[in-house]
Amino acid sequence: MKQILLSVTTMLFVAAAAMAQPQSKAQGPRGPHMMPQHHGPRVAMKMVKLTDEEVAARFARTLRLDEEKTAAFAPVFVEFLADKAEVDEQYPVMPRRMFGHSTMHKEQLTAEQQEQTKARMGQMFAKRKVVFKLHSDYRPQFLSVLNGRQYHRMMGMLDDPRMFVKFVRISSEENEDKQPELTAVPEGLADAIESVKNDGARSTGEWYSINGLQQNGQPSQPGIFINNGKKVLIK
Repeated sequence: MKQILLSVTTMLFVAAAAMAQPQSKAQGPRGPHMMPQHHGPRVAMKMVKLTDEEVAARFARTLRLDEEKTAAFAPVFVEFLADKAEVDEQYPVMPRRMFGHSTMHKEQLTAEQQEQTKARMGQMFAKRKVVFKLHSDYRPQFLSVLNGRQYHRMMGMLDDPRMFVKFVRISSEENEDKQPELTAVPEGLADAIESVKNDGARSTGEWYSINGLQQNGQPSQPGIFINNGKKVLIK
């Protein structure tokens, strides 16, 4: 019985000590403020839009397709992206806040605003029908390569803009082009030091210690001293 109580007491003590110890920010997965901070040189980056072939290759890697399935998937996906781009060009995307229903009631809209809202709604529903038909036309071709889970994951990734861009480092030439041009130095102002001229102010024969204390004549004890602006070793 005493051994059981001793073991339980030890476990409680260890748990209390662990809870009392503050959690390191580098180990906490509870948000950006708990992520480790990287202190290093900042690298200039730019965002580049991927080609349809590069997007197809990225989707194939994300879906973990082998070479054979990738070869069958890529042409169909590239053709699908081209048709989807035509639909997006014909029916431009409209943010929800433009409709005005979330910020004001229908009675507060003017007649012109109501007509514009109806036109946007009609365009949105028309685009939805075209997109639904486009997905239906390509669904059998995709399912001949993908399984149901991969197909639904692919359709979900179509709404992720990060799948269509990449970030690359800005080259040194481009970085130099962005540097501000140096303005000319006004006349009369010095822009560089060409030479240093000794005016002879230190050539007085005075001796100083290495700490800057003036000596009474030439020192007799060994050490390093300063005379006429130069270090002198006395043995």
